Amino acid sequence: MTITQKIASIIITALILIFISSTSTLPQSEKWQILETEHFIIHYTNEHKQAVSLQRVSENFYKRATDMLGTIAGKIDIWLISGRDFRATAPIQDWAVGYAYPLKRRIVIKNPSFLENSKLELARVVKHEIVHVIFGARIGKYMKNVPLWFNEGIAMYGSEEWSYGHYWLMLTYVFSKSIIPLNKLSNQFPKEKRLAQLAYAESFSAVSMIARDYGDEKLREITDLLAIGEDMDSALLFATGMNLAQFQQRWMQYLTKHYKWFSILSSSMILWGAVSLIVVWAYLRQRRLRRMKIAEWEEEESQQDEFFTE
Repeated sequence: MTITQKIASIIITALILIFISSTSTLPQSEKWQILETEHFIIHYTNEHKQAVSLQRVSENFYKRATDMLGTIAGKIDIWLISGRDFRATAPIQDWAVGYAYPLKRRIVIKNPSFLENSKLELARVVKHEIVHVIFGARIGKYMKNVPLWFNEGIAMYGSEEWSYGHYWLMLTYVFSKSIIPLNKLSNQFPKEKRLAQLAYAESFSAVSMIARDYGDEKLREITDLLAIGEDMDSALLFATGMNLAQFQQRWMQYLTKHYKWFSILSSSMILWGAVSLIVVWAYLRQRRLRRMKIAEWEEEESQQDEFFTE
């Protein structure tokens, strides 16, 4: 090889390395620290306190998630990333704060210091994404058979993500007869934030109806069937006796029945008076619950944890 060829080879190699570095899925940093637990490897930079909180939430939640969906091999990597790097890392909507890569057993979360109500938001997001990873890892190459509403619904149900906001959103759209049919939520959700939130709320509602009527074990059975290549129509039919069309029809009937009391408030004066009271009551109760939960976590964090004793 001539000197010219050697120089050309070195330049090409350098360019390839630069390209690989610039297109890496995760931001490069010499400051990454690792906190490893039984089921998770948490990567963070300066937010050790948040990483410890994340460890507690993740490990405490892991059993519920695997009881519902089944176990997976290997540990799950969780990356806490700054707002700027997070946006470059995760191909999702601007308002989202977490993303899961199930086949890589990886979760990417916006650093909680960038989030409002950071501790509560961190717990909510990581539980949601843990379910996504476990569910996706179990389904594997057959994820194409899973409707998006079921994928998101099982993540919301598993992470117990229902709130008064979701209830109010559903109530509003049921009353106005503007519910999005589940078959319209099979491949993608609306991009507009409020409609996307409605899609998530509907997904939770549909999955929770299965759990309520048949038990959590049916969610596990559906997951097992999907994992061996059954499509959603067949999996639902085997597990519940209803195919997709029948399930959607029953779900719509459930919504009408569940929210029918709202039709009583047809008078605008009664309606908006009741709405105001509901909103104020829900806000005050939610704020109280948040304060209690944060106080509980702060008390836990103030105690010595043997896991971190050197």
